[in-house]
Amino acid sequence: AFFFEANESLSRMWVSLKNFDGQYNETLLAFLPGATDAKDDQYDAKKMFGNENIGLYTPLDNESYAIQAWESITAERIIPLGVVANRPGMHTISLARMDNLDPTVLVYLEDRESTEMHNLRVSDYVFNLENETNGSERFFLHFMPAVNISKSDESCSMNDGTLNITAPEGEWNYTLSNTNNQVVATGIANGATVVQHLAAGSYTLALTTTDGYHATLVTAIESMNGITANIAGDQLVQPHVNASFAAVTSGAENLSWNFGDGSDDATGQVAGHVFEQAGIYTVTLTASNATCTTITTFEVTVQDDATGIADMDNAGFRVFPNPANEHITVALSGQGSATLQVYDLAGKLQLSASLNGTAVNVIPTHSLANGLYLVTLTKGDSRKTIRMVIAH
Repeated sequence: AFFFEANESLSRMWVSLKNFDGQYNETLLAFLPGATDAKDDQYDAKKMFGNENIGLYTPLDNESYAIQAWESITAERIIPLGVVANRPGMHTISLARMDNLDPTVLVYLEDRESTEMHNLRVSDYVFNLENETNGSERFFLHFMPAVNISKSDESCSMNDGTLNITAPEGEWNYTLSNTNNQVVATGIANGATVVQHLAAGSYTLALTTTDGYHATLVTAIESMNGITANIAGDQLVQPHVNASFAAVTSGAENLSWNFGDGSDDATGQVAGHVFEQAGIYTVTLTASNATCTTITTFEVTVQDDATGIADMDNAGFRVFPNPANEHITVALSGQGSATLQVYDLAGKLQLSASLNGTAVNVIPTHSLANGLYLVTLTKGDSRKTIRMVIAH
């Protein structure tokens, strides 16, 4: 009764034999920790043949068994299959039912009379008996151990997860896809195979044998809550003029700014700073969360008027209104054209326009979603970045 009860952890299968008249018989094989190759009184049961014309069994110590258990499949296992057929003609051996057996455990039927090795996972095995038979010398079941997958999760560096595919027996073609059904790796698994540079997420591993059997496994690469961080801001500024910087990040909970001039650090997504002396400074952004920290830098050149680097504010640059709704107006004084670029806080360019320096320029903003943006204006050697809010 043990083997016939519902059991989600018990690996078992029913193998059946059917003749041309539709007469049918089956035997049950199970694999579980603690079972042995010898007779296990708590698991194994002898065969009682109710039909003399047809029977299927596994042999043990010169006796026939209807139910037999073995240790879990960790290496190739070969099990003789006894056949009783007193009516010559066409017969079929099938996998009638399988419970809780890994889909990559292959089950081959060896026919030593025809020398054929047939994958019962792919199809039933049909053969002709010319004479009556009763014995276990012709047919043998070969069980191949499952493909094993293990993984290394993503680190704080991100996109560095790995998947290890181990195929102990045989050769499998594999395709690894992410949750967007994008193929990220393909190849042949024969022994140990490693797939690298995986981002966090769920993956589907599709496996196919050379004889056409398909199996699918699902796994996931876990995230360490990695951080990406970049800096958007003024690269050319004058002494005593406020410079603006914005952190373009994902995954960060804490942001700290160092301006490289000995001043106090600042915090927050947006920081302003006044450099007192000309020079080249390295602005450092430290972004962190509970598990990860990343550091990024940004070089700023501070030059006074004598260097010929003009301040865009002094060049007569105005953007209004701020916050903006459907448009912004940009006013520039003086001759020459300028370029306006609008970036979101992920650093992606959302809007670009050429400006006439002698006119008031009206730029539609209805395509921009509500939020905070960085507006950069470039005119000759001068550049200025401001923060702008879109509120429709």
